[in-house]
Amino acid sequence: MANPSTRRVATRLRQAGLSVSHMQVARWRNQGWRPVAQKDHPLNAARKSLDDAMPLLTGNPNTTANVFLEKKTAEREALEQLTDKELLNQAVREIATTASGSG
Repeated sequence: MANPSTRRVATRLRQAGLSVSHMQVARWRNQGWRPVAQKDHPLNAARKSLDDAMPLLTGNPNTTANVFLEKKTAEREALEQLTDKELLNQAVREIATTASGSG
């Protein structure tokens, strides 16, 4: 758009389905047309949350989800040998222990 005015930009944005006033466009222009912050993809957000939680779960501040998955430990190998029913029973037992505060 040649020589965009705040009113013309606002009109185009409204035509595109966005509720924007020409004053809001003027504020954006005065701020240097700063880009709109993009949200992370849900999978990237989940990965970041896992990376934040891993140091708490492992007790090692350098552990990330990738490091944890790549690392073969005796505990992990033992867990991989369990059936789904045994894994579920162990998880329920650990949750009950944590919830009762005796762990």
